[in-house]
Amino acid sequence: EDLTAAPEGQFVGLAANALQTCGLRLDRSVVCWGYPYTSLGSPPAGEFRDVSAGLSHTCALRGDGEAACWGSNTDGQSDPPSGTFEAVSAGWWFSCGLRADNTVECWGDNSDGRLDVPPDRFRTIATGHHHVCGIRLEGTVACWGEAQDGQADPPGGEFLELAAGEFHTCGLRAGGTVECWGYLLPAEFSHEGVVDAPGGKFETISSSNEHTCGVRPDGTVDCWGPNGFLQSSPPEGTFSMVAAGSAHTCGIRADMTVQCWGGSHPDGPFGPAGLAAPDPAAGTEPEPEREPLPDPPSPVSPEGDGGGIISVGEYHACGVRVDRSVACWGDNTYGETDAPRGLFESVAAGEGHTCGLRIDNTATCWGANSRGQSDPPNGQFQTLVAGRDFTCGLATDATVSCWGHFDTWGDFDSRLAPDGEFASISGGSYHACGVRIDATVACWGGGPASAAEAHTAPQGRFKSVSAGTGHSCGVRIGGAVECWGRNDHGESVVAAGEFTAVAAGDRRTCGLRVDGTITCWGADWHGETKAPSGQFVAISAGGFYSCALRADGTVTCWGGGYTGRTDAPDGAFEFLELGVFHGCALDAGGRASCWGSDSLGQADPPAGVFSALDLSFEHSCGLTVSGKVECWGSSEFGIRGTPDGPFEAITTSHWHGCGLRHNGSVACWGNNTHGQTDPPAGEFSALSAALEYTCGLRDDDRTVACWGGHWHLGPDRPAGSFSAIATSRFYGCGLTFGVVRCWG
Repeated sequence: EDLTAAPEGQFVGLAANALQTCGLRLDRSVVCWGYPYTSLGSPPAGEFRDVSAGLSHTCALRGDGEAACWGSNTDGQSDPPSGTFEAVSAGWWFSCGLRADNTVECWGDNSDGRLDVPPDRFRTIATGHHHVCGIRLEGTVACWGEAQDGQADPPGGEFLELAAGEFHTCGLRAGGTVECWGYLLPAEFSHEGVVDAPGGKFETISSSNEHTCGVRPDGTVDCWGPNGFLQSSPPEGTFSMVAAGSAHTCGIRADMTVQCWGGSHPDGPFGPAGLAAPDPAAGTEPEPEREPLPDPPSPVSPEGDGGGIISVGEYHACGVRVDRSVACWGDNTYGETDAPRGLFESVAAGEGHTCGLRIDNTATCWGANSRGQSDPPNGQFQTLVAGRDFTCGLATDATVSCWGHFDTWGDFDSRLAPDGEFASISGGSYHACGVRIDATVACWGGGPASAAEAHTAPQGRFKSVSAGTGHSCGVRIGGAVECWGRNDHGESVVAAGEFTAVAAGDRRTCGLRVDGTITCWGADWHGETKAPSGQFVAISAGGFYSCALRADGTVTCWGGGYTGRTDAPDGAFEFLELGVFHGCALDAGGRASCWGSDSLGQADPPAGVFSALDLSFEHSCGLTVSGKVECWGSSEFGIRGTPDGPFEAITTSHWHGCGLRHNGSVACWGNNTHGQTDPPAGEFSALSAALEYTCGLRDDDRTVACWGGHWHLGPDRPAGSFSAIATSRFYGCGLTFGVVRCWG
């Protein structure tokens, strides 16, 4: 078996030992590859958040914090104690876990005292072959177990991360430099038997038997130690993390795929002269070429349904800005326009909910969820579409899955999504349609009996399809449009001419012509068929209104404009921030524009140039380019009484705010009923305010500290270091080495 033959797919975690590598997939399942020894066992089913590989056993942490181990159990190393852990680490014949109270518990073989944990509290641990090291809460390192080669004799000072090998240990300092201690064999790879780490800064490190690898801030990998199997010769390119085995190393690329190296001899001849290894392929028949799949119809992501760039729901609309953020406008009864932060590829608006496709191809939904329409399954998607009470996703393997309810009057059956592979999909009010990879159309779903004909697609080949309320329309390969289903108002009587895309709404249809102009037909109760002039690149139709995207990135809407759903913000923006009932954005010059509820002036920004915005319930705050904080809107609890600057970042909640000064100190203002504006001393690098408390990310060790009424969060902070944090009233989340951990 090949230690470097990593499986396909995307991963968020890795662990390697001498015999195999285990990876944590994007769906949180664990898969292992390497030598097929039965003693290694197989990973159990379920979702996990961490994995660690020992000599011939593996341990992983389930989503609820329970530890699960498999493989060799000669010394009890695969029998974890009951209870929950924050982290787990597997050694050679033993394992250790970090509890929520920052204590460490170890199990398995106790040779050399490796299970004799000192009475300290730790925030992270690393197990070597026969020793363990941990970082105390104050940042210093303590080690126990075998120490004859100095691997358990750490230097003083503070560390952020540890990696333990056989006879050596390495630590990542707060400044990004690496320091190692112990002994590294053979001696030619060390200085007088003492481990030498390369200079420069690193983001993360991993050690195995005798070599160590680290990821630099630019994503490149640097390894040191023996290289007899090319395990210390990383490939070019960038990685987000790395896992060192004995004779091989694996890393996660920026696209979340895994690449491994080593596990083989270097190039060139070996052995006595004149002896050649036999060709293992000699005398065998070549493997026949597989017949390629047919090309999908073009375009795969049609301009209809907005191409995912803009999407019109029943009473609201959303769009993906050029900076990959999502902006929504219109009715917000269920929070459907409260788009989360982050980077998105596309967006899909339903009746009272919205779903967005993040750049990692996972789905995130917000708004109404009475029928499960905002509960996307795990997995990766290439397209999302939304109806009244359902959502469908086109997975990266070209299959379709749906969640929620198709039929307002009946029970939803997820099996209504057909089998097979699709190139594109579209969602209507009660049904969905898709173009298969052979260019034929299939429709499925529910709805009233009068809309049943919309499910019966005509024969022939199409390049795109759009599902409306009771009818559907498709663009044939030659550019002609054909509609089927209800025709009460002429919505299925196609206008003459050639089109590149079509969008079916509620009792009317709009088409994007080859010259970029738009023509609409059907019901015209609110001006729905009076399309604006000019040229467009994408179109989306909703309940009694439509929106289209121009080539310059601006959005134009028409039709029934109540609830503000046709009031798309003007211009192209560099920064967007959404409050509870209003939104604000910064243009390229730093000038603020706001829209939505303005009951207390929260959508009426002052003049000036801002570098950042933060919005909450009935107020808005901006950070000027000079570092001054200005707030407008509600003045309750003194939220507008900001302290003098300068600041480099701000965060606000309903009635208080906090700012981060350039020296790392924190100043807060506003309501202090629960102590949320009394920050602790010390330097911070990030802040996040919730309703009754505030949390900060300390600058020295990247741990989380919270103040105020944070009883909903449970323990004051989770163990470990983080690169980012976000808080809500009842919970908080942090990003640690690409994995999100939440508490509360």
